[in-house]
Amino acid sequence: SSGSAPASGSSDSGWIARFFWSPQYCDRNRGSREPQCAPVQGFVLRDLIRVRDGKRVEGCSSGPMLLSPRILDQMLQFTRNLPETRASWRIYGRCSGLSEIDYAAYAERIDRRVWWPPALSPERPDVETTAEALLAAVAAANDNLPVEALSTHCRNSVLESIDMRFDDKLDYVASGSPPAGNCTAKIRVRGKR
Repeated sequence: SSGSAPASGSSDSGWIARFFWSPQYCDRNRGSREPQCAPVQGFVLRDLIRVRDGKRVEGCSSGPMLLSPRILDQMLQFTRNLPETRASWRIYGRCSGLSEIDYAAYAERIDRRVWWPPALSPERPDVETTAEALLAAVAAANDNLPVEALSTHCRNSVLESIDMRFDDKLDYVASGSPPAGNCTAKIRVRGKR
């Protein structure tokens, strides 16, 4: 989905961090040799999206199209997927207003601070749950993370990704309204195949 992200208080700028659920990604991209799929990881940070004036900043025509090899290697330590990291930089990173060094540092800082509930392990079988229960578990696993800062994204009621909203200081943002997402009430979280 595109368009806007919720505002926090009087500020409507910040970041959206999009974490993709690897078992679903790898199931849809069978044969992928990316580290995300060999062995299958859990959640990996793919996109760090700048938000200004309540809208996602994406698809700009300025800035370098490619990450330098050094920064790309640094980001691959946590994104675990070469083509997706390159695509995310082209669409979002170069439009963020940050240098590639700072963008990678922001992404790594966010990735290092997030904890995932033990129930969300790629080694477990499929889990049937609700979007509400899933977001509550993620919020409970992270200090000061309000459930309102989270949203789920699904394809055919199967979890694809979770978004987290941050302000300009990389603190969590509570939207004050129901989180946007496209998952139905009941969802399936793919497990080990």
